Amino acid sequence: MKKYISMLSFVLIMGIVSSVILMGADMITRDRIAKNAEYAWKTAILTHHNVDYTDANFDEVFLETFEERTAEDTNGKTRYLYVHNQTGAVSYQFSGGGLWDTIAGVITLESDFQTIVQITVTKQGETPGLGGIVAEKPYLDNYAGKKFDESLGLVAVKSEPTTDYEVDAITGATGTSNAFVGLLSVEYRTMLGLFGDVNPLSVAMKAIMTHNDVEFTGENFENVFAQNFETNTIDELTLYTHKVNGNVSFTFTAGGFNGPIDAVVTLDPLFETILGIKVLSQSEGWGAVIQTNPAVLEYFVGKKFAPDFELSDDFDGFGGATTTRKNFVLGLNEARDLYYSIFIDGVDPNMVWKQALLTNNGITSTEADYKTLFNQTFTVETQGDLTLYRNNADQNISMLFETDGFGGVIKGVLTLENDFSTIVYITIYQQSETWGARIQNNAEFFDAYVGKKFAPTISFVETPATDSEIVDGYGGATTTKGAMLEILNSVRDTYYTAFFDPNMVWKKAMLSNNGVESTDLNYETLFDTTFNVETSGDLTLYTNKTNQNVSFTYETTGFVGDIKGVITLASDFETIVRISVYEQHEKWGERIQTTLTFFDAYVGKKFSPTISFVETPTTDSEIVDGYGGATTTKASMLNILNETVAAYKLAFAVEA
Repeated sequence: MKKYISMLSFVLIMGIVSSVILMGADMITRDRIAKNAEYAWKTAILTHHNVDYTDANFDEVFLETFEERTAEDTNGKTRYLYVHNQTGAVSYQFSGGGLWDTIAGVITLESDFQTIVQITVTKQGETPGLGGIVAEKPYLDNYAGKKFDESLGLVAVKSEPTTDYEVDAITGATGTSNAFVGLLSVEYRTMLGLFGDVNPLSVAMKAIMTHNDVEFTGENFENVFAQNFETNTIDELTLYTHKVNGNVSFTFTAGGFNGPIDAVVTLDPLFETILGIKVLSQSEGWGAVIQTNPAVLEYFVGKKFAPDFELSDDFDGFGGATTTRKNFVLGLNEARDLYYSIFIDGVDPNMVWKQALLTNNGITSTEADYKTLFNQTFTVETQGDLTLYRNNADQNISMLFETDGFGGVIKGVLTLENDFSTIVYITIYQQSETWGARIQNNAEFFDAYVGKKFAPTISFVETPATDSEIVDGYGGATTTKGAMLEILNSVRDTYYTAFFDPNMVWKKAMLSNNGVESTDLNYETLFDTTFNVETSGDLTLYTNKTNQNVSFTYETTGFVGDIKGVITLASDFETIVRISVYEQHEKWGERIQTTLTFFDAYVGKKFSPTISFVETPTTDSEIVDGYGGATTTKASMLNILNETVAAYKLAFAVEA
């Protein structure tokens, strides 16, 4: 035992020393990395403007050459524009989604704020030899002299470009080409609206006039628009109504595959028939046809909301861009419903559930103050398409639910304590039941639910005997009862899994390390049947019942934040079976989680008694260094792996 204590002491001392050295080195290099990034984009801009510089004076030359202008975009982000003091040419940084990863760089325009001088890509993760060509200078040189079209921006074409706004698509990488010109166009429109001498609504206004057959020119469009349309604004929504024919138009934003899709639509006075629709900006890959191919949106014209607009299955204008198609239609329907509710019904469709949510949290509201109270009371959290509302005062959590009852849709709000188990209150704000109407009409119906617990489910019984059993108050409304029981249990489980269960991720990772596939529904059962659990002090060891492999969790601090993972070793406490990371927030070191094969090189290696990362491994304890420039991540991982294995070996390994 003494030799293990000595070994552990040695490992810990060496770990501390190496950590101090590497962290010190990182403090030195961190500023250098930031400086290198600044050097990359600043020197690219200087090159675009044919300004001479050296590595020593680039920053000074940059400050002398350009005027920096700033403005805040609609998302609260500060944007920077660099204007050449003599020529008036402008440069700015851009960033957006490519087909596979973020594409970032700098672009320079002539003083007309339209003609491209040069583009440099400083970051991209597209397919090498295909989409990766987007960063190569010979390809980017094709953009010099091209002009952003007011409506389309830039368009990538497979054939020979015939207009100033068309550019060559990369052969074999149409998706990347579309995404690249899309993000350039989106960024351009943002910067033009912030810094250019143009009306940011000009494209939408012209589209609306075209939808209504109103003639205009580039010089008089604003006056013509004001003469022909009434503008009505309620909260953040603006409706444009033609003064003669009564047609209504509005802008909306739908989710895309790569980012938001901004569009404008014109409907008849009844809000039923689509008279015109135009995409204003998008950065889709395959889905770019929604803007570049007029035939796609022409299909929408003449179609009706009954009550929703649907694309027929035989319409294949989107090709394989199923996400773009689905999200755009969803955004269009939601926008139409919202504008109809606000401007025709005069009712905010969100008011009912927001007031119900406030009521569940003990807050009385009126039509005049519910919006203010809602914003003051809750913090909104999202996971995928789920939205959670957390009470800022007591941390109670609320979620919306919807199901089909006997007579139609049932909609309500479930509020729980922050343990995701104890019921605070349940409210139904919409239903059309017969016998089951009591779930809304009887104000005391859900009083019996208060304080009950999902453990992990609830049930309805005649005589409750546990915290998870609730008295059955549904009488003969068996369909309503069944629907409510199912939706309450399922919505709680869905939100619990997404927002609360802290054990699911690492348990599934540990199962995966041991070659056991699991789902959100069966991981707990599989975990219990796969492992024996042992503890020693604050250490917990999980031993595979079949092959005696041992697993344990580890946690450390990386360059940005916490790194959490699982180590699995053979029963000798030396040979690596698998290592995984299930949470990290790194930058350059994110590959430890995002690259699925990152830890393949570790398999079969041995802690004897430690491992090390080297360029060319020659022993079983040396592993190829795959961290690149992520020195802090590497140091943190090396230390925590060696320290954790040493501690568990000392606590649990049986001495031969």
